[in-house]
Amino acid sequence: TAPAEAQSPPRLDDLARALALRSPGATAAASYAAVLRAWSVPARASAPQLLSFPEVVGALDGHGLAVFSFAAADLDVLRVIDHPVLLGIDAADGVQRIVALRQLSDGEAELEGVVESGPVRVPVEDLMNYWLGDAHLVWRDFEPLPEVIRPGDVGEAVAWLKQALTDVGFSPGSASGRFDAATE
Repeated sequence: TAPAEAQSPPRLDDLARALALRSPGATAAASYAAVLRAWSVPARASAPQLLSFPEVVGALDGHGLAVFSFAAADLDVLRVIDHPVLLGIDAADGVQRIVALRQLSDGEAELEGVVESGPVRVPVEDLMNYWLGDAHLVWRDFEPLPEVIRPGDVGEAVAWLKQALTDVGFSPGSASGRFDAATE
């Protein structure tokens, strides 16, 4: 038997009206769940009651995820990020909703949180008409590195830095965990 092909989400042609049919809490909760899935983080048995963006951020923080916000993002920024982000969308009822942007192609955006049944595709033009310009990248630090690594520092952070420099073609010296002149 041939494996079933993944079906593309259905296309939606009126984003603002579809969002107005769902409560802000429902879109926030669905977007929160989509981001957890994107990071392979299991949801807790009892989902938190989410109504506002600060509540979503607090709930994500409880899972060890951080949010980096872009105040005036555009499509180019979203393409560079190339990772699921939370967006504020102005619904037809005038109340902002939170949605998760899963994917962006030339002509369409794949969003989650808009309808109860799951992700949908919307024309990029429709997204641009109602998107408020904010983008919130949900992130988890992979390496617990200090903010600044300086000459003379010793430890795992320096060893990681030296390996990263080697990986991109620099020659930081021996694989020691010491920030020496060659590392600098």
